[in-house]
Amino acid sequence: MVRKVRNIALLALLELSILVLLYIFRGYDDNATVRWSWTVNNPIVFILIIIISLVLGYIFIFIKIKYKKTAIFLAAFFVSAIFWREPEVIIDASRYFTYAKIARVDGLFFFLSEWGKGFAVWTDLPGIPLLHALIFEIFGEGRLVIQIFNSLLFSLTAVLVYLTGRELWNKETGITASIFFFAFPFIYSQTPLFLIDVPAMFFFSLSLYTFIKAVKKGGLWIPAASLAIVYALFAKYSLWFYLLPLPLLMLRRNKKRGIISLSLAAMMFTLIFYIKSDVFIAQIELLKSYQLQGLQRWGESFTSIFLFQISPFLTLAAIFSLIEGYRKKDINVAIIFAFILPVFLLHIDRIRYILPVFPALALLSSRGIVNFGRRRGRFLAASAAIFSVLLALCFYLPFNLGTSASNLQQTGDYLNSVKTDSISVLSLMHESYINPIITIPLLNIYTRKEISVIPYSYSKPSENKLIESPFRFTWEYKLPDYYKTDRKPKIFVLITQKKNQTIPEKIEKELKKYKEIKEFGKSQKLFGYNTLVSIYQLS
Repeated sequence: MVRKVRNIALLALLELSILVLLYIFRGYDDNATVRWSWTVNNPIVFILIIIISLVLGYIFIFIKIKYKKTAIFLAAFFVSAIFWREPEVIIDASRYFTYAKIARVDGLFFFLSEWGKGFAVWTDLPGIPLLHALIFEIFGEGRLVIQIFNSLLFSLTAVLVYLTGRELWNKETGITASIFFFAFPFIYSQTPLFLIDVPAMFFFSLSLYTFIKAVKKGGLWIPAASLAIVYALFAKYSLWFYLLPLPLLMLRRNKKRGIISLSLAAMMFTLIFYIKSDVFIAQIELLKSYQLQGLQRWGESFTSIFLFQISPFLTLAAIFSLIEGYRKKDINVAIIFAFILPVFLLHIDRIRYILPVFPALALLSSRGIVNFGRRRGRFLAASAAIFSVLLALCFYLPFNLGTSASNLQQTGDYLNSVKTDSISVLSLMHESYINPIITIPLLNIYTRKEISVIPYSYSKPSENKLIESPFRFTWEYKLPDYYKTDRKPKIFVLITQKKNQTIPEKIEKELKKYKEIKEFGKSQKLFGYNTLVSIYQLS
């Protein structure tokens, strides 16, 4: 008993040392949205959450969970729900909200038939936007329903990680993998957002699990796996690379069932691709000519990704798993690593694009740690998971709540309380590399009121600048017709880039008919793109 306690104590000391070193060298984190040099700035709180995570991690060793799947699901849902307060910090949300609203306003038939024709779809595939559209159709327009949807898929992914680990190895590996799934600090900044990354991660996990079951059991698992694979392929283009190793799961198993399942998936995929082939081919060309080249300019270091935004202990456990897998000739370790391999082969050094394969990384890490000893393995996984959640809660969330993105969130909440439907918005951001009109759907995400847009002509950056800009899509975005109106607004919302910004004479003259009633001006002054809001009421 003394030896076991001593081993845990030594492991805790190692964890403490590594995390303190990360804090000291946090300047090496170059994440685009929540880098440690911006967010992790209180050493006392930092040390405190390390101690709490180590203590709770030790207590977790002795907890016996009877209903494992239910416990994993509820824990994941509860944790992700804590972050629902976070504003939309990534402007890509404007596209996905627009797709869903188009379906609500113009109908699902228009949405499906005009995808990529009647409205621009950039490099987005229709799988996840279709689900968003259905949610808006059934439950009405609102951000909360999408956040609940994201939390449900996040929770189901955690359960799938457990089930997949159990199928590939054993129950203990599955449990450890599901714990490690919580050890991604970055993921908690993404679960509340109106994006497709968390749903794409779910369909990646669903494809793995259902295909394993199809190969092992056959029966209804075969069409289930085929449908899951097809939906994953139409969720996000990066999954085309990540799912390439799927046939490897047939090794040492019933290849016939696997081939049938993959053949069905290939037929369904080919049919859907053919129907919209012109749209998909144009998107693939854009990905090749713009997105892949852009990764070299917009990338983040693997140091940032695998030491700061992913728990360093999860990364170390993954390396240990590879060594152990090679030593014990564990074919399943090699197969799971194959799903992560495209990250390194294609140098996908942007964590948002890696997020869909987080479950594979959790599975890989768990295998080696189980061999490390049950208690030590669970302690390491649990303390890493708890630290990651607390890091996101104590540092990432307050930081994001303090960004200018929260101004639009607060504006939306305020507009919901105003007793008028006559609301017009004008966004003025001079010399901005982002098209100002993109703030309109971002604001619309938060408000139940119908808003209209005041027409204004913006100067577009040069083509050379747009070719290299990660925000090129904003200049190709067209406001849908539902934002147009001829009514005289009673509420005038002005969005600017900075305080005391010069306002065109025509707009200033119009504003004299109004009085300012509210202002939201939070800004971290770290980003070139800010959204400061002033609200005016007709005098």
